[in-house]
Amino acid sequence: MPTTVFRTCPLCEATCGLQITLEGDHVTAVRGDRDDVFSLGFICPKGAKLGDLDEDPDRLTGPLVKRDGEFVEVTWAEAFAEVERGLAAV
Repeated sequence: MPTTVFRTCPLCEATCGLQITLEGDHVTAVRGDRDDVFSLGFICPKGAKLGDLDEDPDRLTGPLVKRDGEFVEVTWAEAFAEVERGLAAV
């Protein structure tokens, strides 16, 4: 059964309101939210294709840290520890 959620588009500073239709975790439609006070239902082509971006096989789904010249997947705790080490030097 499809569900509808309302979100703010994360792709630029315009903060357009989105009406997103989901079936499970799958985005089936993205439209502008007509009740959004800023965008009034209008969205750009990037926002309209947000579902494709969400399902892109090249999309990162977790943190990566560069070790020995290669990016490796790590836990969030390891990623934040790496950030802390880097910031401590600053």
